[in-house]
Amino acid sequence: MRWMKRRAVWLILLVGVLAVAAALQIPWSEERALKRIDRIAKNTVEDGHWPSISLAYVAPGEVLWAQSYGMADIDGGRAMTADTPMPIGSISKVIIGLTAAIEAQAGRFDPNAPLSSYWPDAPGSVADLTFTQLATHTSGLRDTDRGYEEAAYAQGVLTHPTALEPFLLTYLEPEGALFDGAAFGEGGEYEYSNVGAAIAALALEKAQGTDFATLSEDLALRPAGLAGATWDAESLAADTRAQLYQGIGDGFVALDPYALATWPDGGLNASLNDLARLLSIYLGQGRVGDEQLLEADVIARQTTPAYEGDENSEGLFWAYEKIELPLVTLDVEGHSGGDPGLLTMMYRVAGTDRGFVIMVNGYHETEWTLVQAARLFVLFRWAAEAA
Repeated sequence: MRWMKRRAVWLILLVGVLAVAAALQIPWSEERALKRIDRIAKNTVEDGHWPSISLAYVAPGEVLWAQSYGMADIDGGRAMTADTPMPIGSISKVIIGLTAAIEAQAGRFDPNAPLSSYWPDAPGSVADLTFTQLATHTSGLRDTDRGYEEAAYAQGVLTHPTALEPFLLTYLEPEGALFDGAAFGEGGEYEYSNVGAAIAALALEKAQGTDFATLSEDLALRPAGLAGATWDAESLAADTRAQLYQGIGDGFVALDPYALATWPDGGLNASLNDLARLLSIYLGQGRVGDEQLLEADVIARQTTPAYEGDENSEGLFWAYEKIELPLVTLDVEGHSGGDPGLLTMMYRVAGTDRGFVIMVNGYHETEWTLVQAARLFVLFRWAAEAA
């Protein structure tokens, strides 16, 4: 017990020192900060905080630094690399917003029109909602325990046995097996909804007459050059993708595969290089090097806040938020993801033209692991502010 109290005191002191140093804006160079990040990443893997961690530091149209540490597959002895694909969780939602912004800029889609205008048989519970409301999480829709937490995840498979539209109809229609009136609020205020994101993707399908996977690949993933990104987990050989883990005791236990019925909200697989490239495109207003991959107006359409709240603002699945840890706050824009066995972040540091990507394929839910994450956040901020 005395050891635990002493440990808690040291944790508080360490995080406090980090916070004070961040507040003082220690004038480190980018190079020095990245060297510290590299050393910490190696140590956190060696100390068993996560099986692997992948990190990238990004400028407009350019990936300045990217590195992976640790194991993609512990039992198989396979190292994680910057090209190893893994599920990226809710960063997937960025692709929904990007696809919509591309279609809107081309005049083929109106994010502010009611869903019924391009989905005539939309259930009455969502017919009057707009894509923008869904994309800013202000539609009033809620993820219910029975409808989402218990039913949307299928264990032991890479593809959910229920397709996207049939699943959503069971959630949205009064006679549906998963219907719950408590899932539908008045809207207008921010309330994060994974189901809402899946409905947004389905709405794009209805508007364009093309399944969302194909639509997003043709309009967003391939033009952006995200060579390793795919919605089809079954297309990835088991010996090429990352295994996901749960931290148990002093080690890690491999998780069985799982799949989401609402797959557009969190089912994209991508590598560190994919996400770093994607973020560099956003920072570069659609440009990589001398090549304009996406229109600057498309980037602006997605990232301009359509909802502005007291604590966070939202573009089309593009968040402006605060990462808040004990005594450490980081203002960022972009998106993060979290599902069993994974944690991902893709963020611009607010007020700078730099951003970072963090990906782990498992972690221990401890205070000390939280401190390691805080150290990385602070160092990325120092690097960005020193640029």
